[in-house]
Amino acid sequence: MSGPRRGYEGVAVAERIAGQHGHVSFATIPWVIYTSPEIAWVGKTEQQLKAEGVPYKAGQFPFLANGRARALGDTTGFVKMIAHAETDEVLGVHIIGPMASELIAEAVMAMEFKASSEDIARICHAHPSLSEATKEAALAVDAQQVVGGVVLGGEECTSLLVGGAEDAKLPRPGVTEKIDEVQRALFRSLSAVLDVVSDIE
Repeated sequence: MSGPRRGYEGVAVAERIAGQHGHVSFATIPWVIYTSPEIAWVGKTEQQLKAEGVPYKAGQFPFLANGRARALGDTTGFVKMIAHAETDEVLGVHIIGPMASELIAEAVMAMEFKASSEDIARICHAHPSLSEATKEAALAVDAQQVVGGVVLGGEECTSLLVGGAEDAKLPRPGVTEKIDEVQRALFRSLSAVLDVVSDIE
């Protein structure tokens, strides 16, 4: 990250020379390791926050449960989001998995504008897309996740672990039935939309 960082600092220096107010925020510089899987992060880690005595809460979502990642055949890793326990401001985001170097940009922007995990959770993300894992991690900060179009929280929250599908704890039977019902309704709505589009064409 030395190249982009130097460019970032160079712009700030040029602004100062021109009599403007140069701005450099080292706390929101993204770090990327171009390995397989890719690793990217911005902000603080849990260990750093513990050492600093900062109260925090964290949410994590695995690419194993992400539709786009499954379609790509690359489900290794997860997105982890850390937010302040009281203000909910995002303090750090850590990503291991497909296109982590691209996904981290959303987290950088969120932190630069002091966004909360709820802000990210409420933003509509394209489906299916890898970026949905970021949204799901934001939801998980408050122990919520979206499964089959249904927001689950508390005891109903799906706990998906990093690893094989056999390790995943699925929702209670009643919740699963509700999810199936919603999915069928979504498919019916999608079919209706496609019919309308076909008529227009």
